[in-house]
Amino acid sequence: IKIKYNSKDDFLGCLYMSLLSVGKKDTNGIFYTPYSLVSEIIEKTEFNYNDKVLDPGCGSGNFLIQVYKKIKSTKTDPNDIIKNIYGYDIDEIAVILAKINLYVLDDKILYKNIKIKQKDFLNENNKRFNVIIGNPPWGKKYTKNEKNILKEKFGDEFSKEDSFSQFIIHSFSLLKKDGILFFVLPSSILNIKTHKNIRKFLLQYSISYIKNFGRHFKEIVTDVIVIKVNKKKPDKKLLYNDKPEDQDVFSNNPNYNFLIPSNISLDILGKIKKIKSFNLKNSSITYALGIVTGNNKKYIKDKKIKEYEPVILGKKISKYNINYDTINKYILFDKDNLQQVANENLYRNKNKIIYRFIGNKLTFAVEKNKMLSLNSANIIVFKNNDYDIYYICAILNSRITQLYFEEKYNTNKLLKSHIESFYIPKCNKDIQKKISMLCDNAEPSLNYNENIENIIYSIFNLTKKEIKYLKDRFK
Repeated sequence: IKIKYNSKDDFLGCLYMSLLSVGKKDTNGIFYTPYSLVSEIIEKTEFNYNDKVLDPGCGSGNFLIQVYKKIKSTKTDPNDIIKNIYGYDIDEIAVILAKINLYVLDDKILYKNIKIKQKDFLNENNKRFNVIIGNPPWGKKYTKNEKNILKEKFGDEFSKEDSFSQFIIHSFSLLKKDGILFFVLPSSILNIKTHKNIRKFLLQYSISYIKNFGRHFKEIVTDVIVIKVNKKKPDKKLLYNDKPEDQDVFSNNPNYNFLIPSNISLDILGKIKKIKSFNLKNSSITYALGIVTGNNKKYIKDKKIKEYEPVILGKKISKYNINYDTINKYILFDKDNLQQVANENLYRNKNKIIYRFIGNKLTFAVEKNKMLSLNSANIIVFKNNDYDIYYICAILNSRITQLYFEEKYNTNKLLKSHIESFYIPKCNKDIQKKISMLCDNAEPSLNYNENIENIIYSIFNLTKKEIKYLKDRFK
Protein backbone atom coordinates (compact mmCIF):
# COMPACT_ATOMS: atom_id res chain seq x y z
CA ILE A 1 0.00 0.00 0.00
CA LYS A 2 1.49 3.35 -1.01
CA ILE A 3 1.05 6.34 1.30
CA LYS A 4 2.23 9.77 0.20
CA TYR A 5 4.68 10.90 2.85
CA ASN A 6 5.10 14.52 3.91
CA SER A 7 8.21 15.34 5.94
CA LYS A 8 5.93 16.85 8.59
CA ASP A 9 3.91 13.65 8.89
CA ASP A 10 4.32 11.06 11.62
CA PHE A 11 6.83 8.67 10.02
CA LEU A 12 6.05 5.69 12.27
CA GLY A 13 2.33 6.07 11.60
CA CYS A 14 2.91 6.19 7.84
CA LEU A 15 5.08 3.10 8.01
CA TYR A 16 2.58 1.17 10.10
CA MET A 17 -0.36 2.07 7.86
CA SER A 18 1.59 0.99 4.79
CA LEU A 19 2.07 -2.43 6.37
CA LEU A 20 -1.55 -2.91 7.42
CA SER A 21 -3.67 -4.92 5.03
CA VAL A 22 -6.46 -3.00 3.30
CA GLY A 23 -8.91 -5.52 4.73
CA LYS A 24 -8.01 -4.69 8.30
CA LYS A 25 -8.14 -0.95 7.68
CA ASP A 26 -11.56 -1.25 6.05
CA THR A 27 -12.99 -3.51 8.76
CA ASN A 28 -11.89 -1.22 11.58
CA GLY A 29 -12.51 2.04 9.74
CA ILE A 30 -8.81 2.96 9.98
CA PHE A 31 -7.35 5.54 7.62
CA TYR A 32 -4.18 7.55 8.20
CA THR A 33 -4.87 11.28 8.61
CA PRO A 34 -2.47 13.44 6.57
CA TYR A 35 -0.62 16.37 8.09
CA SER A 36 -2.63 18.99 6.16
CA LEU A 37 -5.86 17.96 7.91
CA VAL A 38 -4.22 17.61 11.31
CA SER A 39 -2.63 21.05 11.08
CA GLU A 40 -5.92 22.65 9.98
CA ILE A 41 -7.65 21.34 13.08
CA ILE A 42 -4.84 22.21 15.49
CA GLU A 43 -4.57 25.69 14.02
CA LYS A 44 -8.30 26.30 14.55
CA THR A 45 -8.29 25.02 18.17
CA GLU A 46 -7.30 27.00 21.23
CA PHE A 47 -5.95 25.06 24.20
CA ASN A 48 -6.10 26.56 27.69
CA TYR A 49 -3.40 25.92 30.29
CA ASN A 50 -4.97 22.90 31.98
CA ASP A 51 -7.24 21.57 29.22
CA LYS A 52 -7.62 17.82 29.12
CA VAL A 53 -7.36 16.77 25.46
CA LEU A 54 -8.36 13.37 24.08
CA ASP A 55 -7.98 11.70 20.71
CA PRO A 56 -10.47 8.78 20.99
CA GLY A 57 -8.95 6.85 18.09
CA CYS A 58 -5.41 8.13 18.27
CA GLY A 59 -3.64 5.63 16.03
CA SER A 60 0.05 6.43 16.10
CA GLY A 61 -0.60 9.83 17.68
CA ASN A 62 -0.32 12.31 14.80
CA PHE A 63 -3.00 14.61 16.30
CA LEU A 64 -1.50 14.41 19.78
CA ILE A 65 1.97 15.25 18.50
CA GLN A 66 0.65 18.53 17.09
CA VAL A 67 -1.42 19.23 20.22
CA TYR A 68 1.73 18.90 22.32
CA LYS A 69 3.73 21.20 20.02
CA LYS A 70 1.05 23.90 20.07
CA ILE A 71 0.72 23.89 23.85
CA LYS A 72 4.52 23.74 24.21
CA SER A 73 4.78 27.08 22.42
CA THR A 74 3.04 28.72 25.41
CA LYS A 75 3.92 26.35 28.26
CA THR A 76 7.39 25.20 29.21
CA ASP A 77 7.17 22.09 31.41
CA PRO A 78 6.82 19.03 29.10
CA ASN A 79 5.36 16.81 31.81
CA ASP A 80 2.72 19.38 32.76
CA ILE A 81 1.61 19.23 29.14
CA ILE A 82 1.84 15.49 28.65
CA LYS A 83 -0.24 14.67 31.76
CA ASN A 84 -3.27 16.33 30.15
CA ILE A 85 -2.97 14.64 26.74
CA TYR A 86 -4.93 11.40 26.37
CA GLY A 87 -5.18 8.91 23.55
CA TYR A 88 -7.18 5.70 23.15
CA ASP A 89 -6.99 3.06 20.45
CA ILE A 90 -7.94 -0.59 20.16
CA ASP A 91 -4.78 -1.37 18.16
CA GLU A 92 -1.94 -2.43 20.47
CA ILE A 93 0.84 -1.61 18.01
CA ALA A 94 -0.61 1.82 17.22
CA VAL A 95 -0.68 2.61 20.94
CA ILE A 96 2.99 1.68 21.32
CA LEU A 97 3.90 3.87 18.34
CA ALA A 98 1.89 6.78 19.74
CA LYS A 99 3.72 6.52 23.07
CA ILE A 100 7.07 6.50 21.29
CA ASN A 101 6.07 9.48 19.16
CA LEU A 102 5.20 11.52 22.25
CA TYR A 103 8.15 10.29 24.27
CA VAL A 104 10.71 11.47 21.70
CA LEU A 105 9.23 14.99 21.51
CA ASP A 106 11.32 16.11 24.50
CA ASP A 107 14.06 14.36 26.48
CA LYS A 108 12.47 15.63 29.71
CA ILE A 109 9.21 13.71 29.13
CA LEU A 110 8.78 10.77 31.52
CA TYR A 111 7.42 7.70 29.78
CA LYS A 112 5.21 6.87 32.76
CA ASN A 113 3.37 10.20 32.34
CA ILE A 114 2.19 9.40 28.80
CA LYS A 115 -1.54 8.65 28.91
CA ILE A 116 -2.01 6.61 25.77
CA LYS A 117 -4.01 3.43 26.36
CA GLN A 118 -5.20 0.42 24.43
CA LYS A 119 -8.87 0.99 25.05
CA ASP A 120 -12.22 1.15 23.27
CA PHE A 121 -13.28 4.78 23.58
CA LEU A 122 -16.97 3.80 23.67
CA ASN A 123 -16.27 2.06 27.01
CA GLU A 124 -14.90 5.21 28.68
CA ASN A 125 -17.45 6.55 31.15
CA ASN A 126 -15.48 8.19 33.95
CA LYS A 127 -13.14 10.89 32.63
CA ARG A 128 -14.19 14.31 31.33
CA PHE A 129 -12.37 16.35 28.71
CA ASN A 130 -12.17 19.94 27.48
CA VAL A 131 -11.27 18.97 23.92
CA ILE A 132 -11.96 15.77 21.97
CA ILE A 133 -10.17 15.83 18.68
CA GLY A 134 -9.19 13.50 15.85
CA ASN A 135 -10.36 11.20 13.09
CA PRO A 136 -12.82 8.64 14.48
CA PRO A 137 -13.36 5.36 12.62
CA TRP A 138 -15.83 5.45 9.73
CA GLY A 139 -17.75 2.48 8.43
CA LYS A 140 -16.42 0.13 11.07
CA LYS A 141 -17.87 -3.37 10.71
CA TYR A 142 -19.27 -4.65 14.00
CA THR A 143 -19.82 -8.25 15.07
CA LYS A 144 -23.28 -9.40 16.11
CA ASN A 145 -22.29 -9.22 19.78
CA GLU A 146 -20.88 -5.70 19.35
CA LYS A 147 -24.12 -4.61 17.66
CA ASN A 148 -26.12 -5.83 20.65
CA ILE A 149 -23.86 -3.87 23.01
CA LEU A 150 -24.26 -0.73 20.88
CA LYS A 151 -28.03 -1.14 20.88
CA GLU A 152 -28.06 -1.31 24.67
CA LYS A 153 -25.81 1.75 24.95
CA PHE A 154 -27.20 4.00 22.21
CA GLY A 155 -30.70 2.63 21.59
CA ASP A 156 -32.17 1.55 18.25
CA GLU A 157 -31.81 4.98 16.68
CA PHE A 158 -28.06 5.39 16.91
CA SER A 159 -26.85 1.79 17.28
CA LYS A 160 -27.43 1.30 13.53
CA GLU A 161 -25.64 4.49 12.56
CA ASP A 162 -22.10 4.69 11.20
CA SER A 163 -19.35 4.26 13.80
CA PHE A 164 -18.43 7.95 13.58
CA SER A 165 -21.93 8.82 14.84
CA GLN A 166 -21.44 6.73 17.96
CA PHE A 167 -18.09 8.41 18.57
CA ILE A 168 -19.73 11.83 18.26
CA ILE A 169 -22.55 11.03 20.67
CA HIS A 170 -20.23 9.46 23.24
CA SER A 171 -17.83 12.39 22.92
CA PHE A 172 -20.54 14.81 23.99
CA SER A 173 -21.30 12.67 27.03
CA LEU A 174 -17.63 13.08 28.08
CA LEU A 175 -17.09 16.73 27.14
CA LYS A 176 -17.19 19.33 29.88
CA LYS A 177 -19.47 22.35 29.55
CA ASP A 178 -18.21 24.59 26.72
CA GLY A 179 -15.95 21.73 25.61
CA ILE A 180 -14.92 21.34 21.97
CA LEU A 181 -15.36 18.48 19.52
CA PHE A 182 -13.21 18.72 16.37
CA PHE A 183 -13.38 15.72 14.03
CA VAL A 184 -12.38 14.63 10.54
CA LEU A 185 -15.46 13.02 8.97
CA PRO A 186 -16.72 11.77 5.57
CA SER A 187 -18.61 14.43 3.61
CA SER A 188 -21.63 12.10 3.62
CA ILE A 189 -22.45 13.42 7.08
CA LEU A 190 -23.44 16.71 5.44
CA ASN A 191 -26.45 15.47 3.55
CA ILE A 192 -26.93 11.71 3.21
CA LYS A 193 -30.37 10.80 4.56
CA THR A 194 -29.08 7.92 6.71
CA HIS A 195 -27.10 10.47 8.77
CA LYS A 196 -30.14 12.65 9.46
CA ASN A 197 -30.24 11.74 13.15
CA ILE A 198 -26.64 12.66 13.92
CA ARG A 199 -27.09 16.02 12.16
CA LYS A 200 -30.18 16.70 14.25
CA PHE A 201 -28.18 15.75 17.36
CA LEU A 202 -25.37 18.19 16.50
CA LEU A 203 -27.82 21.04 15.93
CA GLN A 204 -28.43 21.10 19.70
CA TYR A 205 -24.97 22.60 20.02
CA SER A 206 -22.96 25.43 18.52
CA ILE A 207 -21.37 24.43 15.21
CA SER A 208 -18.58 26.93 14.62
CA TYR A 209 -16.65 25.49 11.66
CA ILE A 210 -17.21 23.18 8.68
CA LYS A 211 -14.82 22.83 5.77
CA ASN A 212 -14.73 20.41 2.86
CA PHE A 213 -11.19 19.29 1.99
CA GLY A 214 -12.03 17.10 -0.98
CA ARG A 215 -10.68 13.59 -1.36
CA HIS A 216 -7.81 12.97 1.07
CA PHE A 217 -7.83 9.19 1.45
CA LYS A 218 -6.83 7.11 -1.57
CA GLU A 219 -8.61 4.04 -0.20
CA ILE A 220 -12.06 5.67 -0.33
CA VAL A 221 -13.81 7.86 -2.89
CA THR A 222 -15.65 10.20 -0.55
CA ASP A 223 -14.57 13.76 0.22
CA VAL A 224 -13.62 14.58 3.81
CA ILE A 225 -14.71 17.46 5.98
CA VAL A 226 -13.58 18.84 9.31
CA ILE A 227 -16.20 20.03 11.76
CA LYS A 228 -15.87 21.92 15.04
CA VAL A 229 -18.72 21.89 17.55
CA ASN A 230 -18.85 23.58 20.96
CA LYS A 231 -20.83 22.00 23.78
CA LYS A 232 -23.04 25.01 24.37
CA LYS A 233 -26.28 26.42 23.00
CA PRO A 234 -26.13 27.37 19.30
CA ASP A 235 -24.95 30.94 18.71
CA LYS A 236 -25.89 30.73 15.01
CA LYS A 237 -22.58 31.96 13.57
CA LEU A 238 -20.22 29.56 11.85
CA LEU A 239 -17.54 29.45 9.17
CA TYR A 240 -18.64 27.23 6.28
CA ASN A 241 -15.86 26.63 3.76
CA ASP A 242 -14.24 29.78 5.18
CA LYS A 243 -17.35 31.94 4.65
CA PRO A 244 -19.58 33.24 7.48
CA GLU A 245 -22.98 31.53 7.55
CA ASP A 246 -25.93 31.01 9.88
CA GLN A 247 -26.44 27.64 11.58
CA ASP A 248 -30.22 28.12 11.47
CA VAL A 249 -30.13 27.33 7.74
CA PHE A 250 -29.47 23.68 8.53
CA SER A 251 -32.56 23.33 10.72
CA ASN A 252 -34.75 24.38 7.80
CA ASN A 253 -33.09 22.10 5.23
CA PRO A 254 -34.60 18.73 4.22
CA ASN A 255 -33.33 16.04 6.60
CA TYR A 256 -31.34 18.78 8.40
CA ASN A 257 -28.82 18.80 5.55
CA PHE A 258 -25.61 20.67 6.33
CA LEU A 259 -25.50 22.27 2.86
CA ILE A 260 -25.52 25.97 1.97
CA PRO A 261 -26.05 26.73 -1.73
CA SER A 262 -24.89 30.09 -3.09
CA ASN A 263 -27.52 32.71 -3.89
CA ILE A 264 -27.14 32.18 -7.63
CA SER A 265 -27.45 28.41 -7.14
CA LEU A 266 -30.67 28.98 -5.22
CA ASP A 267 -32.02 31.13 -8.06
CA ILE A 268 -31.27 28.40 -10.62
CA LEU A 269 -32.70 25.66 -8.39
CA GLY A 270 -35.84 27.76 -8.02
CA LYS A 271 -36.24 27.87 -11.80
CA ILE A 272 -35.73 24.11 -12.03
CA LYS A 273 -38.60 23.50 -9.62
CA LYS A 274 -40.99 25.95 -11.28
CA ILE A 275 -40.82 24.55 -14.81
CA LYS A 276 -43.32 21.90 -15.96
CA SER A 277 -41.48 18.60 -15.71
CA PHE A 278 -41.65 14.89 -15.04
CA ASN A 279 -39.36 12.44 -13.24
CA LEU A 280 -38.13 8.94 -13.90
CA LYS A 281 -40.13 7.27 -11.18
CA ASN A 282 -42.67 5.24 -13.10
CA SER A 283 -43.86 1.67 -13.40
CA SER A 284 -42.74 1.62 -17.03
CA ILE A 285 -39.15 2.43 -16.01
CA THR A 286 -36.89 -0.19 -14.43
CA TYR A 287 -33.49 0.32 -12.80
CA ALA A 288 -30.93 -2.47 -12.72
CA LEU A 289 -27.50 -2.87 -11.16
CA GLY A 290 -24.48 -3.97 -13.12
CA ILE A 291 -23.03 -7.44 -12.66
CA VAL A 292 -20.88 -8.49 -9.70
CA THR A 293 -19.09 -11.68 -10.68
CA GLY A 294 -17.79 -12.71 -7.28
CA ASN A 295 -14.68 -14.00 -9.07
CA ASN A 296 -13.26 -11.61 -11.67
CA LYS A 297 -10.25 -13.83 -12.32
CA LYS A 298 -12.58 -16.55 -13.56
CA TYR A 299 -15.26 -14.52 -15.29
CA ILE A 300 -13.41 -11.46 -16.68
CA LYS A 301 -10.74 -11.57 -19.39
CA ASP A 302 -8.66 -8.92 -21.15
CA LYS A 303 -9.14 -10.45 -24.57
CA LYS A 304 -11.95 -12.10 -26.51
CA ILE A 305 -12.05 -15.86 -26.15
CA LYS A 306 -14.73 -18.46 -26.77
CA GLU A 307 -17.97 -17.98 -24.80
CA TYR A 308 -16.81 -14.59 -23.47
CA GLU A 309 -18.49 -11.37 -24.65
CA PRO A 310 -17.57 -7.67 -24.30
CA VAL A 311 -18.79 -5.99 -21.13
CA ILE A 312 -19.14 -2.29 -20.28
CA LEU A 313 -17.32 -0.79 -17.27
CA GLY A 314 -18.22 2.56 -15.76
CA LYS A 315 -14.98 4.18 -16.93
CA LYS A 316 -15.89 3.35 -20.54
CA ILE A 317 -19.09 5.37 -20.39
CA SER A 318 -18.97 8.88 -21.83
CA LYS A 319 -21.64 11.56 -21.90
CA TYR A 320 -24.36 10.97 -24.53
CA ASN A 321 -22.86 7.89 -26.25
CA ILE A 322 -20.42 5.04 -25.79
CA ASN A 323 -17.28 4.55 -27.83
CA TYR A 324 -17.60 0.81 -28.25
CA ASP A 325 -14.16 0.55 -29.86
CA THR A 326 -12.50 1.28 -26.48
CA ILE A 327 -14.17 -1.60 -24.63
CA ASN A 328 -11.50 -4.15 -23.74
CA LYS A 329 -13.00 -6.40 -21.06
CA TYR A 330 -14.86 -9.65 -21.70
CA ILE A 331 -17.19 -11.61 -19.45
CA LEU A 332 -18.39 -15.18 -19.22
CA PHE A 333 -22.12 -14.68 -18.62
CA ASP A 334 -22.74 -17.68 -16.38
CA LYS A 335 -25.79 -16.01 -14.90
CA ASP A 336 -26.69 -18.82 -12.49
CA ASN A 337 -23.34 -18.56 -10.71
CA LEU A 338 -22.64 -14.84 -10.72
CA GLN A 339 -22.82 -13.09 -7.36
CA GLN A 340 -25.12 -10.25 -8.48
CA VAL A 341 -26.99 -10.15 -11.75
CA ALA A 342 -30.24 -8.57 -12.93
CA ASN A 343 -32.75 -10.18 -15.25
CA GLU A 344 -30.94 -10.76 -18.54
CA ASN A 345 -33.79 -9.14 -20.49
CA LEU A 346 -32.91 -5.82 -18.89
CA TYR A 347 -29.32 -5.91 -20.11
CA ARG A 348 -30.44 -7.07 -23.56
CA ASN A 349 -33.02 -4.31 -23.93
CA LYS A 350 -32.09 -1.78 -26.63
CA ASN A 351 -34.25 0.94 -25.07
CA LYS A 352 -31.95 1.77 -22.17
CA ILE A 353 -29.63 4.35 -20.68
CA ILE A 354 -26.42 3.31 -18.96
CA TYR A 355 -24.63 5.44 -16.36
CA ARG A 356 -21.61 5.58 -14.10
CA PHE A 357 -22.41 4.60 -10.53
CA ILE A 358 -19.39 6.39 -9.02
CA GLY A 359 -17.83 9.69 -10.09
CA ASN A 360 -17.85 13.45 -9.64
CA LYS A 361 -19.59 14.15 -12.95
CA LEU A 362 -22.97 12.77 -14.03
CA THR A 363 -22.29 10.50 -17.00
CA PHE A 364 -25.17 8.93 -18.94
CA ALA A 365 -25.20 7.30 -22.37
CA VAL A 366 -27.76 5.61 -24.59
CA GLU A 367 -26.76 1.95 -25.01
CA LYS A 368 -28.49 0.18 -27.91
CA ASN A 369 -26.13 -2.75 -28.48
CA LYS A 370 -27.79 -4.85 -25.75
CA MET A 371 -24.49 -5.27 -23.91
CA LEU A 372 -23.83 -6.45 -20.38
CA SER A 373 -22.31 -4.11 -17.78
CA LEU A 374 -20.36 -4.54 -14.56
CA ASN A 375 -21.39 -3.02 -11.25
CA SER A 376 -19.62 0.28 -11.98
CA ALA A 377 -22.22 0.81 -14.72
CA ASN A 378 -25.92 0.63 -13.89
CA ILE A 379 -28.86 0.88 -16.29
CA ILE A 380 -32.27 2.48 -16.72
CA VAL A 381 -34.64 0.48 -18.95
CA PHE A 382 -37.71 2.02 -20.58
CA LYS A 383 -40.37 -0.62 -21.20
CA ASN A 384 -42.21 1.28 -23.92
CA ASN A 385 -41.55 3.99 -26.49
CA ASP A 386 -43.32 6.80 -24.62
CA TYR A 387 -39.95 8.35 -23.75
CA ASP A 388 -37.32 9.88 -26.01
CA ILE A 389 -34.30 8.37 -24.29
CA TYR A 390 -31.81 10.56 -26.17
CA TYR A 391 -33.61 13.66 -24.92
CA ILE A 392 -33.67 12.28 -21.36
CA CYS A 393 -30.00 11.35 -21.60
CA ALA A 394 -29.10 14.91 -22.62
CA ILE A 395 -31.01 16.41 -19.68
CA LEU A 396 -29.39 13.98 -17.22
CA ASN A 397 -25.94 14.92 -18.53
CA SER A 398 -26.57 18.67 -18.38
CA ARG A 399 -24.91 21.22 -16.16
CA ILE A 400 -28.24 22.16 -14.64
CA THR A 401 -28.88 18.56 -13.49
CA GLN A 402 -25.30 18.41 -12.21
CA LEU A 403 -25.98 21.52 -10.12
CA TYR A 404 -29.15 20.01 -8.68
CA PHE A 405 -27.33 16.75 -7.87
CA GLU A 406 -24.41 18.45 -6.12
CA GLU A 407 -26.46 20.93 -4.15
CA LYS A 408 -29.02 18.39 -2.97
CA TYR A 409 -26.89 15.29 -2.46
CA ASN A 410 -23.16 16.19 -2.57
CA THR A 411 -22.00 12.61 -3.07
CA ASN A 412 -19.88 10.61 -5.52
CA LYS A 413 -22.34 7.72 -5.62
CA LEU A 414 -25.33 8.04 -7.94
CA LEU A 415 -28.34 6.15 -6.58
CA LYS A 416 -31.68 5.28 -8.09
CA SER A 417 -33.42 7.63 -5.64
CA HIS A 418 -31.22 10.51 -6.85
CA ILE A 419 -32.09 9.93 -10.50
CA GLU A 420 -35.79 9.63 -9.71
CA SER A 421 -35.70 13.11 -8.17
CA PHE A 422 -34.17 14.82 -11.23
CA TYR A 423 -36.38 17.23 -13.16
CA ILE A 424 -36.97 16.40 -16.86
CA PRO A 425 -38.63 19.41 -18.57
CA LYS A 426 -41.88 18.90 -20.49
CA CYS A 427 -40.90 21.00 -23.48
CA ASN A 428 -42.50 20.84 -26.93
CA LYS A 429 -41.71 17.95 -29.26
CA ASP A 430 -39.69 20.08 -31.71
CA ILE A 431 -37.25 21.11 -28.98
CA GLN A 432 -37.08 17.55 -27.67
CA LYS A 433 -36.37 16.27 -31.17
CA LYS A 434 -33.63 18.84 -31.74
CA ILE A 435 -31.90 17.94 -28.46
CA SER A 436 -32.40 14.25 -29.16
CA MET A 437 -30.71 14.49 -32.58
CA LEU A 438 -27.78 16.43 -31.13
CA CYS A 439 -27.39 13.82 -28.40
CA ASP A 440 -27.61 10.92 -30.85
CA ASN A 441 -24.90 12.48 -33.04
CA ALA A 442 -22.65 13.70 -30.23
CA GLU A 443 -19.13 12.31 -30.06
CA PRO A 444 -18.49 10.24 -26.91
CA SER A 445 -16.90 12.65 -24.42
CA LEU A 446 -16.81 13.60 -20.76
CA ASN A 447 -17.19 17.27 -21.73
CA TYR A 448 -20.49 19.07 -22.12
CA ASN A 449 -21.94 19.52 -25.61
CA GLU A 450 -22.46 23.28 -25.79
CA ASN A 451 -25.09 23.07 -28.54
CA ILE A 452 -27.21 20.88 -26.30
CA GLU A 453 -26.47 23.00 -23.24
CA ASN A 454 -27.57 26.24 -24.93
CA ILE A 455 -30.98 24.81 -25.76
CA ILE A 456 -31.39 23.54 -22.18
CA TYR A 457 -30.50 27.00 -20.82
CA SER A 458 -33.31 28.49 -22.90
CA ILE A 459 -35.79 25.86 -21.64
CA PHE A 460 -35.10 26.94 -18.05
CA ASN A 461 -34.99 30.68 -18.93
CA LEU A 462 -31.54 31.15 -17.45
CA THR A 463 -29.93 34.58 -17.46
CA LYS A 464 -26.48 35.28 -18.91
CA LYS A 465 -25.15 35.53 -15.35
CA GLU A 466 -26.61 32.13 -14.43
CA ILE A 467 -25.25 30.52 -17.59
CA LYS A 468 -21.78 31.93 -16.92
CA TYR A 469 -21.97 30.59 -13.35
CA LEU A 470 -22.78 27.08 -14.60
CA LYS A 471 -20.06 27.15 -17.25
CA ASP A 472 -17.45 28.38 -14.78
CA ARG A 473 -18.44 25.83 -12.15
CA PHE A 474 -18.81 22.83 -14.46
CA LYS A 475 -16.13 22.79 -17.16
